[in-house]
Amino acid sequence: MTVIQDPSYTLPLVPMRDMVVFPATMAPFYVGRPASVAALERSLQRPDRLIFLAAQKDPGQDNPRPGDIYDIGIIATILQHAPTEASSMKVIVEGVRRARVLGFSTVQDLYEVEVQPLAFEARPGPETAKYVEILLQLLRRYAKLSQNNILEALLATIPTDQPGAFADKVAAALKITTSEKQELLETLNPLLRLQRLNDIIDTEIEKLNIEKRINQKVRKQM
Repeated sequence: MTVIQDPSYTLPLVPMRDMVVFPATMAPFYVGRPASVAALERSLQRPDRLIFLAAQKDPGQDNPRPGDIYDIGIIATILQHAPTEASSMKVIVEGVRRARVLGFSTVQDLYEVEVQPLAFEARPGPETAKYVEILLQLLRRYAKLSQNNILEALLATIPTDQPGAFADKVAAALKITTSEKQELLETLNPLLRLQRLNDIIDTEIEKLNIEKRINQKVRKQM
């Protein structure tokens, strides 16, 4: 199993507040900062409409500098865009590939980044299949406890024959912290990604069970 690094190329950058986009998933969001709007407009001029999205370490920063942005993000395709009020834009993108930032440059008040696409070459084995099945069982319990209809619908249709893509779709659908999602994005090995998801879901189920027990005690005391 090895990390595959393709040749690098340059893309406009949009720093993301409290959001991580995964490969083969669609994500809507609004862009309002002038530099981000300019980056989107530049990407729309490209024939492939590619853009690079990376989460900010501190979502409260209005003008993040290179050191304020995670090194690993996602190459994405702009599927739809529409202007909104106050010079902002609504965008729908689809994640294409993980990539690492190699360098930043400033071009007409926006950041462009040199990025290197990343992939992990691994053949699914018995251990990977085992963790997919364990994760499916945990996710069904979690979806029922949390009443997450979106996750339930996803589990009914999501294919499991590609463990890496399966893990990414699950990670995108979960209501977990940005730092947890960033950790999953940075975990290139699909098996390790599945193992981490198992740990996260197990913890979330325990939290929901504790909350349920507390609510039951409160109702009994009323």
